[in-house]
Amino acid sequence: MAVLPDFDVLLYPLWRRLPITGHHGVTHALAFIAMASIFIYMVTALIWGYSDVKLLLVMLLAGSLHVFGDFISTWGVMPLYPLASKYSKLNIDLAVNPYLILYFFIGLLVLAASGLQDISVGMKEASEIIGAGYVIYFTLRSVLKAYYTTRPENRGFVALPSFSPFKWNLVKRTDRDGAIEIILKRGTKMLAYLIPNDEVEGKHRMESIGRCEDLVYTYWHPQVQDYMRVFSYPYYETRCSDGRLEIAWHSAEMGDAMSIRVRYQDQRLEIKRVFRGVGKAN
Repeated sequence: MAVLPDFDVLLYPLWRRLPITGHHGVTHALAFIAMASIFIYMVTALIWGYSDVKLLLVMLLAGSLHVFGDFISTWGVMPLYPLASKYSKLNIDLAVNPYLILYFFIGLLVLAASGLQDISVGMKEASEIIGAGYVIYFTLRSVLKAYYTTRPENRGFVALPSFSPFKWNLVKRTDRDGAIEIILKRGTKMLAYLIPNDEVEGKHRMESIGRCEDLVYTYWHPQVQDYMRVFSYPYYETRCSDGRLEIAWHSAEMGDAMSIRVRYQDQRLEIKRVFRGVGKAN
């Protein structure tokens, strides 16, 4: 149950026709966790005759903790779907943090050593120590986020995490008539990006791309939205020269770690998702 929500990657063929099946979509809703837990519990009771209610409670807790873990990160979820279909997140930590991944595997090794009695610490005590590490880490992140957000010079901006707990990115979003304005604050510099917020007009303009500035309408392309809809602070960089029309979509939540590259060539759009240092996937 702790990993079940991420099996939505197997639904990729449905993502464009049914956006709700996309990554961090319906499988990351608490209603899905409840239904899946009850279904598995009933199947277990009917086939194997095991009906201890503690099993149901553990499944509900494990699945809900997965959703909560994604909710406090920079990758949005819809925990209250179908009551609310808007992606939400707390932006306390990165969606993929290598330090937490390392801590996770160290924790597994400690628990395994405890279970095999290779160390003198019992399983219960080891679990409490590992859990306390998570609580201390996320508490520190939360305090620092509040501090950077409430500083007078950052008024109106949202603090987004980086790999370092002590370095935060500042961003502001304004939904205007006709456009989404994203402002990134980097030191003393302000970088502003305007994205048309009329999805219908955007789809129409994509049919007649002729200039570099027309590429901003590709934000509404279904393949771009497959990945960008979960983020609140999109921005872009264009690369147009010698007849080449290309735009790279980023999000302030992910930075340069993930980008959606769109190239207009031979009257067609080529779209690729690129992970920095990981490779790329079509």
